[in-house]
Amino acid sequence: MFSRTTRSLLVLLFAATLIAPPYTTRADEVDDILAEQIEELVAGLDADTISERDIAEENLLRLVDVEGVGPEKFLQVLPKPNDSMPASVSERLAIIRKQVETRIASDSVKPTLVTMDAVAWSLEDTLKELEKQTGNKIICDREENLDTGPLSPGEIVLQVKDEPFWSVMDQVMDQAKLSMYPFAGENAVSLVERGEGEGSRFGRANYTGPFRFEATEISAIRGLRQVDNQALNIDLEISWEPRLRPIAITQSLDQVDVVTAGGNRLDAKQSGRVYNIEVQEGSCASTITMPFALPSRDVDEIMLLGGSIRALMPGKREKFRFDELSSKEPIVQTVGGVKVTLERVFQNGPVWEVHMSFVLEDAHDALASHRGWVFNNLTYLVGADGEPIDHAGFEVNKQTRTEIGIAYLFDLPDGVEGLSWVYESPVSIVEQEYKFQLEGVKLP
Repeated sequence: MFSRTTRSLLVLLFAATLIAPPYTTRADEVDDILAEQIEELVAGLDADTISERDIAEENLLRLVDVEGVGPEKFLQVLPKPNDSMPASVSERLAIIRKQVETRIASDSVKPTLVTMDAVAWSLEDTLKELEKQTGNKIICDREENLDTGPLSPGEIVLQVKDEPFWSVMDQVMDQAKLSMYPFAGENAVSLVERGEGEGSRFGRANYTGPFRFEATEISAIRGLRQVDNQALNIDLEISWEPRLRPIAITQSLDQVDVVTAGGNRLDAKQSGRVYNIEVQEGSCASTITMPFALPSRDVDEIMLLGGSIRALMPGKREKFRFDELSSKEPIVQTVGGVKVTLERVFQNGPVWEVHMSFVLEDAHDALASHRGWVFNNLTYLVGADGEPIDHAGFEVNKQTRTEIGIAYLFDLPDGVEGLSWVYESPVSIVEQEYKFQLEGVKLP
């Protein structure tokens, strides 16, 4: 058993090994060193004293931040808790794994940053580089037979360093005279020709995390017969990086501040209203209309439009694969905060039914009010040829705040012999608040 000093030294020596020049250590050697280091520290989780166990746990978590390791590689090597381990080891391994999985989930919803030195780049090359750096799919449907003519080879000039995705996207769209169509039918940014009279995007929006906020339209209503029907309606467009596809977005009208150039605050017309936006498949933006008190005619500008949204975001996606479809007992797989159970597979007339249950820890209301994302999770059967067999439909047979039961229906003339069932899903749900602030919004 290693002492506290020895354990700390092991971590430091391992870190020094990983940051050595690349010609001194091969990748497979690094993996071997990591595995040996983790094995030694896991043994320390069963040390004689609590202080020694705490030190071993701390040093295991420190390995995650060592250059060349990272949370995902760490979890690949870290043993999973099982019944054959001493209780102290199994419990601490579960705690460590949960902490690292939570970190992966939080990292997955951070904004992507772009570094680019584009000098006379083509639009095609620029968009490919943006996709490569951010993982966001971009579709360009620009017509070449319009008055603007085809794209010139050296259209984009852009130098940015660690710039948010949406900021770079706006600058590219302005230079190429493009706009975004937010309902592409797939999780992507769809670019189309910019309409006549449409203004620039860059400089009008606020970028917070993976979101983009912009006031796109303001209208003043003054009822002539219904004199109380007076309001200033503000359309707020909320866009998100398409790689994420939020589960739901919530905006409380009482948490939005509208301050005029004279310093007066406009009251919300529907105090207490909460906008619940359930994100549609294939979209990357949504617009809400917020009514406020109509200011006097001499007010021509909103000095500050600020507030916050709460978003339920899916974390990292994982594949659950079940090979024993003829099992008489339920088969359970757990990754992160998700437990998928293959309950039974049987033939019902001409159709085969795959019954499963999906349990989500820390659901954050993701199953109570917003279940559509679960029904959109990809699932299929696969054989030796690797070709997926899609289901013909499904039936929901259980719904609680943390669990959903589904029966997937398959048309299988040859039965399930030699097939495996695959289910893909985010293994965590992250709830975060994102604040926005827009300035200098002109009034009609």
